[in-house]
Amino acid sequence: PDIIFSCNYNLFIPPSILDSSKYGGLNFHGGILPYYRGCMSGVWSILNNENESGVTLHYMDENLDTGDIVEIRKVKILPSDTAISLYEKVRILSYELFKEILTKLPVLPRYKQDTKSVRYYDRKLPNNGILNWNWTNSKILRFIRAMYFPPFKPAEGIIHGKKIFIEKCVTVNNKNISPSLPGNILEENYDHIIIQTGN
Repeated sequence: PDIIFSCNYNLFIPPSILDSSKYGGLNFHGGILPYYRGCMSGVWSILNNENESGVTLHYMDENLDTGDIVEIRKVKILPSDTAISLYEKVRILSYELFKEILTKLPVLPRYKQDTKSVRYYDRKLPNNGILNWNWTNSKILRFIRAMYFPPFKPAEGIIHGKKIFIEKCVTVNNKNISPSLPGNILEENYDHIIIQTGN
């Protein structure tokens, strides 16, 4: 091949294949490198309370997400964004970048990654996908947003030993609570449950 493009491919492409390409292999990574190497960059960006995410076009080499960067496109993370809405924003950015890159081949810029700023995330879900009621309200809200990516199951919570799935929540201020009982049900209704958190 003249060139290899990779996008959302979850297997490792060996150097023997990359080297067979005239102009090498390029990967569209759904996150900002080198801060978000690895998997589920959007999920972690929301959970880490980042203001932006994006797509990084980079050359592939013998390691994971370590190759020279061609270009980074960024997008704002809004308070309403979930993992799936952020994914859609990045998908559109990637498509626009792909169309532009096709007109510039084979001469593309290359920038070395800053190895001092590396963060790597593996395939595991944050906290195995289970929220902790001892967390602050803001972290719980971010966690639920970060885990919302249909058709995959949303955030899990444990209430009195039973598993529940949570797609959406809001903060409710309630002064009549005990600081030692996060996870306590304060109110149940046909359309909502109010649960005590760490703050």
